[in-house]
Amino acid sequence: MGEIAGIFSAFFWACSSTLFSEGTRRFGAGSVNRIRLIIGLSLFMIVNTVLYGSPLPFDAEPRRWLYFGLSGILGLAIGDGLMYTAYNLIGTRRAMLVTAFSPILSSLFAWLILGETLAPLTLAGILLTVLGVGVVVLEGKEIGQGGSHRKTYIQGLLASFIAVLMYALGTILSKMGLSDGFSTVSGVTMRMVFANLVAWLPVLVTRQTSEMFQKFHEDPKAMRYVLIGSMIGPFGGVWLNFVALQNTSVGIASTLTSCAPIFLLPISRLVYKEKLSWRAVAGTLVAIAGVAVIFLVK
Repeated sequence: MGEIAGIFSAFFWACSSTLFSEGTRRFGAGSVNRIRLIIGLSLFMIVNTVLYGSPLPFDAEPRRWLYFGLSGILGLAIGDGLMYTAYNLIGTRRAMLVTAFSPILSSLFAWLILGETLAPLTLAGILLTVLGVGVVVLEGKEIGQGGSHRKTYIQGLLASFIAVLMYALGTILSKMGLSDGFSTVSGVTMRMVFANLVAWLPVLVTRQTSEMFQKFHEDPKAMRYVLIGSMIGPFGGVWLNFVALQNTSVGIASTLTSCAPIFLLPISRLVYKEKLSWRAVAGTLVAIAGVAVIFLVK
């Protein structure tokens, strides 16, 4: 179940990123990030109410609130904010290439903090998948400034590396919060609460909310893209990521959920009519081989 959830999580994130790109062009990355977080939290609160009778798991132990709270702040608030900054400084392709190495860092932290170990063949599968994803990302279109200035390039790389560190730490904290079969829906809801608090606080303090919502009101078509993307990514993608974390090791879950660039290839071909290079296809085959090894090794 964990491996299947990880694959579907990557697919959902690939679909949502395509939709978010349309909204980001109109509203900006910061506004889209805040809206997707509040929509995701609203949906999870509804589901948590239906399943457990309350919008938030008020009876959860304090330690779980701590784990999920820190995970939301580090991963969704700080990590995503830094990654969006890296997109603008060095371009999406270079930033995503750094992100592709997140499974390796997550596996290292899982070994040091949680004591998780992986079979040699599983490690080989992870490395194959990371290599394939890296090749695919290198073949993608560059978006953003591209880091033409040395200082800008260094700042962008630093932002992306710190973002990957935040993602890895957030993953470990989420894994700790999900111990003893704790509800994945409740866990994501708790994580979303703290991520929203951190993301929305600067806007509320500076009183820029009315200006932001006015932009959404002026472009309902782009807002629909953001709404659908929020249902697919921050709702479906994050929940499936938690299912993967709870049912398999951190290294495997992180590797499979990082395969979103692989799914972006057919989406780019079908939606944007982009031609696929032989290197992108080769990278996809390598990543698929790595995923196959992960599934087959027990």
